[in-house]
Amino acid sequence: MKPLLCRLGLHSPCKAEYIEVTRRRSDRHGGKYHTNYICCRRCGKLCYRMRRRREKTI
Repeated sequence: MKPLLCRLGLHSPCKAEYIEVTRRRSDRHGGKYHTNYICCRRCGKLCYRMRRRREKTI
């Protein structure tokens, strides 16, 4: 059973940890790729995609 706030749509994203999901585009071309998702601390649902920020180099 999900927590009450998650059932209402108010998730608590954990910004320190993320889940890496690996997918394949097609068998012919063999293009694997991965996407990083931020997940909810309470229920574990994937909330949104995360993009790691690169530091600017001068």
